[in-house]
Amino acid sequence: MSEVVPHKKRIGREGRVRDYLAPAERLNFGKGGHAVKVRLSDGREGRGTCLGCKDAPCMTLTAGDTALPKALRDFPGDPTKEVCPTRALSWNEGANTILADADTCIGCGLCVARCPYGAISLSAEGKAIVETSDPDRLTATCDNGSNPTEHANPQRVGQLGTVGSPALWEMPESVAALGDLASTQFVRNLLIACGIECRTRRRGDTNVRMDGVLSMADGRLGVLEIELGNAVLDSPRALLEDVAVLHGRYGIEINQIDPVSVILGLPNARSEYFQVIADIEKVLGLQCRTLTIGSLLVVLWQFQTIDGFAGDLFMTSPGDTDLWPAMTKFISKLISADQPYAGAYRPSK
Repeated sequence: MSEVVPHKKRIGREGRVRDYLAPAERLNFGKGGHAVKVRLSDGREGRGTCLGCKDAPCMTLTAGDTALPKALRDFPGDPTKEVCPTRALSWNEGANTILADADTCIGCGLCVARCPYGAISLSAEGKAIVETSDPDRLTATCDNGSNPTEHANPQRVGQLGTVGSPALWEMPESVAALGDLASTQFVRNLLIACGIECRTRRRGDTNVRMDGVLSMADGRLGVLEIELGNAVLDSPRALLEDVAVLHGRYGIEINQIDPVSVILGLPNARSEYFQVIADIEKVLGLQCRTLTIGSLLVVLWQFQTIDGFAGDLFMTSPGDTDLWPAMTKFISKLISADQPYAGAYRPSK
């Protein structure tokens, strides 16, 4: 898969083609499934619209997105900067706007969450839609002397969509259709969007075994294993090797390392996966955490962040194979135990 960003013609330019008539103060997503309503600082309101950002944060990661603390800075990370796992977004050079391809969009919402101006939303079917027409006349063209380069950080209220979205229900099939590189980048981008600094290894790098390294807002560091297929039992075992590498090569104290597995869905409740995690904690005192793609997407869709893994957050054991208690602690406004798909919070059987 090419690592060339599809809007390469505008690389080197800065700023935006258009800007709102006043700073964006709030983006209201409601319950999702419709256009985003933007409120400007002067009280005007209307649909958010694409401002033609030359750096296209909805499409491209920045160096800051993949930055890590000094202790992990030498970790050889994947240089690919694309946000969308299926390259569903492209740059329209003539109109200076973003385009979304509904046929390739899987409805993860990464582009929606990264747009600073409410220009992108998810439809009721879970497809990214870009508003480009400025229907409420909230923008003006930027001239050369007033071309802003910094992005707003407005308050976000509401949610990207509901747990019952078709896009979430179909996410296991969508993820299964991704190649290894795209699925790894998808996990990396989800973790970053959820507030966890993450760098995944370059594909084919035989000098580094672990899938990635993490840095949390609470100051702790982590190792990452990604297993989106059926070999979930390999994940906690690989985490032990990862901890050894992080300790031996990077000098990180073991008690400062959080081992994290990202899997597609929780295995059967009787699976040895949960027993291995319990054994690791009992013998070595390491608490391996489990995140599913579904749990990360719900965190993202609710505009929440994961600041760390204090207490039993995202812990599992043979007697407690359920992530739902962690989700309700983490996102108090979730009122239903309905899963976005089977295995997202609870074992499928």
